[in-house]
Amino acid sequence: MKRLTFFLTIILVGYLVYDYFKKKIATKSTTSNQPETIIIYNVVNEDLLKIAEQANKRIIDLESQLEVSLYADSSVNYGQLVCINNGHCTVYDPMNPDLNDLPIGFSKQYGYQGAQVKIQISGVFSGLSGLELNTKYYAFQNGTITKVAPTSGMLRSVGYTNELGSLIIDFGQKTEL
Repeated sequence: MKRLTFFLTIILVGYLVYDYFKKKIATKSTTSNQPETIIIYNVVNEDLLKIAEQANKRIIDLESQLEVSLYADSSVNYGQLVCINNGHCTVYDPMNPDLNDLPIGFSKQYGYQGAQVKIQISGVFSGLSGLELNTKYYAFQNGTITKVAPTSGMLRSVGYTNELGSLIIDFGQKTEL
């Protein structure tokens, strides 16, 4: 009987010690009798916040590599192909030989003449309608694109679709016809 009492006492004391430390670690008593989050939890939240801030900085860095802000020489529409020249952009037309050696990109917003507009120069451009899946597209007149390879002017690829409404930008192919 003494052994049973001894074991039960050990178990009870162990449980009370465990319960005491569990409460001590889980909450901290305050004057308002509201449990406070443990310090370890706050450290985890601070670490997650730092990770989120670093990820946000990386996204901003990536966006700066994908797009530029330029002044429009003429009105441009969302999704229109533009050429880039000395901090300005103008609607691209492959039939105009003066524009064929300039870098090109897609307008990410509407802009009137003189307004600053964002131009996407790489990555995946979304929000275009009428695209066919797994199709290569080329620059066409007045800043539009077509799936039919041109037979005159400048053959300039602009990308291919990987999903409806999205174009993976690829300005790699450029041949004068």
